[in-house]
Amino acid sequence: FEVGGGAAMRGAVSLYAHPETLRCCTTRTATSSKKRKKGVEPPPGCIACAYKLMKPDVSRDVAFTSKWPNVRPEMCPRSNSNTTTANNNNNPLERIFGPSILSVGDGDLTFSYALRRMFDTSTSKIHATSYETNETLLKVYGSNINEVVDEIGRENVSFSVDATNLRPTLTKAAPATRDETFSSIVWNFPCTAEEAGQDGQNTEMERNKDLLREFTKCAASMLRGGGNVVITHKTKPPYNQWNIVHVIEGVTLDSGMNMVCIGRVCFDKYLFPGYTNRKALDKKSFTCHDAEMYVFKLLPPADTECTAMADAGFVKLSSKVIRKVRNMFVNTSTSTSTSTST
Repeated sequence: FEVGGGAAMRGAVSLYAHPETLRCCTTRTATSSKKRKKGVEPPPGCIACAYKLMKPDVSRDVAFTSKWPNVRPEMCPRSNSNTTTANNNNNPLERIFGPSILSVGDGDLTFSYALRRMFDTSTSKIHATSYETNETLLKVYGSNINEVVDEIGRENVSFSVDATNLRPTLTKAAPATRDETFSSIVWNFPCTAEEAGQDGQNTEMERNKDLLREFTKCAASMLRGGGNVVITHKTKPPYNQWNIVHVIEGVTLDSGMNMVCIGRVCFDKYLFPGYTNRKALDKKSFTCHDAEMYVFKLLPPADTECTAMADAGFVKLSSKVIRKVRNMFVNTSTSTSTSTST
């Protein structure tokens, strides 16, 4: 965190936001007005999205967090939308993921399902994988799994695929992928195999770092030229201690190339309608307003800069932008002499 204006500000190095997340955060909607009590000024934008962008420290930014406590993610005005942000030529996600996506470790397959709905299937292909067997997922999530698999396309779903032994296990599950390469390989909330409902905590930290290292080696050999590895994870303790960027950039690759983090994106699950983030082998979800999407690209050792994030259309979040959003909320009166609708 950087300290500015008397409040702890989120560090903004290589930090980006999807334009839709920023727009939601800074736009007052009729929905937000209706949900406020009579005589109380509605927030200037979506509180849930403000927390995604700012990731405020409750103890260090009392002015913001006491005035606008965090809310359930379902309070975001986009939570009930069934429309995807993509299927247009201006979606930054489509440019980062590219036309051939391998989704790894997708617990209940709903992220792959969201990608399938998001992108034009005439020009994009998604192959979804799970570490678990089809039978295990049916036992945990019920027949909904079959419906999701049918939506993705059964020929595009593979089970028992190990992210640390990616090519052999994927080829075994789907022989047609034997020599296939991908424009992006995506893994949301990676962690070592734990008991149902358990999270990777401090005791598993080194194992999780090794997990990321082995995955990186596998993924790098399966990327097309210019391809990306995209990893989403929480950033609050203990996950911030994983040092994901340091771990992955420190992996020595046989190709002599470097895996370089070209940007971090504030994770916004409402960019992926239909996706539910879940704990391991559990129907329960978990909070992810602090999560970030880390985008890594294979680059020659001489390349130290990459403009792909800005070129794709993501908005660079400087400390100045974050402070401006914060002040917009802090300087909004929570009471008004004029009645508002209830």
